[in-house]
Amino acid sequence: MTAKRKTAEQIGAELVEAAKSQTEDSMPLSSKLFPYIYIASRRMSLRTISRWLQEAHGVSLSAAAISRALNSPELHLGRLAESIAAPARYVASEYGCDALQLLFGEEFENGPTHLKFLAEQTHKAPEGEDDFPRWSEMQDLAASWEPIPHEVQLLLEPYLRKLLSDEGEEESELPY
Repeated sequence: MTAKRKTAEQIGAELVEAAKSQTEDSMPLSSKLFPYIYIASRRMSLRTISRWLQEAHGVSLSAAAISRALNSPELHLGRLAESIAAPARYVASEYGCDALQLLFGEEFENGPTHLKFLAEQTHKAPEGEDDFPRWSEMQDLAASWEPIPHEVQLLLEPYLRKLLSDEGEEESELPY
C-alpha cells in the first residue's frame, strides 16, 4: 500500500500550524541583543563582549558575529523596529493615540513616555475579558520597548516613523 502524497496546500497548512506552536521568537539573538551590544561596544572590545556573554549567560556570539551586527546596524534596527511597530500601532489605536506619540511622546527627552505612563497606570490585569488582549499587548510592548537604551530608541525613530506612517506600507520606502 502506497502512502498518498500531500498537496502543497496541505503541507503549507501543516507548516503554519507547526509555526503557531513554536514558542521561539524568529528574530535572531544578535538583533535582540543589538541595542545593548551597541552601547557596550563603546567601552568593551568585541572579544570582551563575546566572552562576557558566554561566561555570564552561556550565550555564544562570536566577536565576528558581533562585528557584523555593528557593521550593519540598519538590518538590526529595522528588525527591532518591525517587532515594535505592529504592537505599537495596535495599542495606540486601542487607546486612541498616535503610535509615535505613544513611544516617544512629548516627555520622551525628559521623562516617562505615554506608553510607560499607561503601563504603570494599568499594571494589574483587567477584570473584563474584553480588555485583556489590549492590556496584554500594551504590557508586552512596554516590556520590549522600555528596556531599550534611550540612545538606541532615538536611532529607531526614523525606522518606526516609516513603518508607522501611511506610506510605510510599501516595503520599498523602508530605510533599510
